[in-house]
Amino acid sequence: MLLTPYRVLDLTGPLGFLTGKIFGDLGADVIKVEPPGGDPARRQRPFLNNGNGCRESLYWLAYNTNKRGVTLNLENDKGRDLFYRLAAESDFIIESLRRNVSGRRKRWRADARVCAASAHVGRG
Repeated sequence: MLLTPYRVLDLTGPLGFLTGKIFGDLGADVIKVEPPGGDPARRQRPFLNNGNGCRESLYWLAYNTNKRGVTLNLENDKGRDLFYRLAAESDFIIESLRRNVSGRRKRWRADARVCAASAHVGRG
């Protein structure tokens, strides 16, 4: 597939879910980074009752296919260190984080391409 040689680190919320899905659909190795407790979109309706007692969000499933997942707490040193190691092995980093969090991207990886989706309009 077209993007098979590339690894993408996905830190998006709803504004960027489709971006990661497209990378994955084109063959990239996409790793979705979720906070402890999972991405809030996992609890968004409608739900699929899959017969094993666990409800899964159809919204989540539709936009996060072809992705692997990892849970990291980016608020503590251990989680950030693990993230930096993943970033060092990634070709692209996609994010839709709040401004104060995305300002930390300087340390992610100097030569990774960072793609940001933002609902914020204005200077800065």
